[in-house]
Amino acid sequence: MYCKKCGAKIEQGQKFCTKCGTPVSIVEQSSETKEESGEAHTIVDSLNEYVGGGQNHVKLNWKDLFRDVFKRHSEGEAEEIFACGTKNTTPEVSSISSSWPRPWLYSRVFLGFLIAFIFLRICCEIFGNEKALPGLMFVGSFAVPFSLLVMFMELNVFKNVSFYYVMKTFLIGGCASFLLTLVLYKYILPTDGDMTYGMAFGVGVVEELGKVLIVFFFLKHLTKTRCILVGLLVGACVGAGFAAFETLGYTMDVLVTGSWDDLINIIFLRGLLAPGGHVAWAAIGGAALVIANRQEEISANVFGENKFWRLFIIPIICHFIWDAPIEWGQKYCLVQLILCVVIWIFVLLLINMGLAEVDTNGKQTNN
Repeated sequence: MYCKKCGAKIEQGQKFCTKCGTPVSIVEQSSETKEESGEAHTIVDSLNEYVGGGQNHVKLNWKDLFRDVFKRHSEGEAEEIFACGTKNTTPEVSSISSSWPRPWLYSRVFLGFLIAFIFLRICCEIFGNEKALPGLMFVGSFAVPFSLLVMFMELNVFKNVSFYYVMKTFLIGGCASFLLTLVLYKYILPTDGDMTYGMAFGVGVVEELGKVLIVFFFLKHLTKTRCILVGLLVGACVGAGFAAFETLGYTMDVLVTGSWDDLINIIFLRGLLAPGGHVAWAAIGGAALVIANRQEEISANVFGENKFWRLFIIPIICHFIWDAPIEWGQKYCLVQLILCVVIWIFVLLLINMGLAEVDTNGKQTNN
């Protein structure tokens, strides 16, 4: 028998997993094997086992990410989501449901950005007002990364991270990771010249390392960091900030050297591909830190753990392939679109592992 959460072997007579503390009763429940359920072993099951989700059959409830988007919601519901994470609004673990959350507020945030973008574009194109141009570039660059950030905030069913901390991590963490990446580029990987496969791999290592170090800093300053969903959220905050400011930089480059159509195209293209880029990569890095640490307070020793590198290599490889000079499907960004799907399979698996912690933490609290 193996632990559902960390994959460690459970010896007969053990009441808890010796590695992560999961009660054996939960392990036994989740070990109703694929033979009993009649489910065939799939590629997703293999990936789930790789990330540490155990050998049980897993179902990716990706539809739940969109199920409540088109339903009517009140302003009070939105305010309740943004008010989470304080001493008075953080729920007891025993009252939290382990069922898949159904985020929706991220869609309203994106809609707000979209309306603002349309208004600013009208100001620029129809009225020729250049004063609206900085706002257009800012809104276009921040729309998708920030909306994704709100989604990860909704997915954190523990509701133990405040919106203040989310915004602080997004702004300061995003800028800090951008700065740290530039420092690493200067002293480790000069980026002059054309993109080669070797350069693409170096870019993946440098940028993911720059982000995960900042994620580590912000996780360390949280009172509780054992939750995988918190690791995903803090990572997404840093990744969203990095993605937004990087896109803003690209739009500035195009503004100087290209045309108006080039500017609009770069905003749309980077917005389309943003879900499978820096936000998801950094989120996985944050989850890797939490899974490898498994302590009340995170320490630098986590970077020496095999569990960390086993997960952290995923965003590095995805980033490498993303930037590699692959000609196949280049016109339609097919490689990047495929990577978006692949990376979100891993994100969904980690969300599934994070939800499994709800039952574990609840039972430990009751005991």
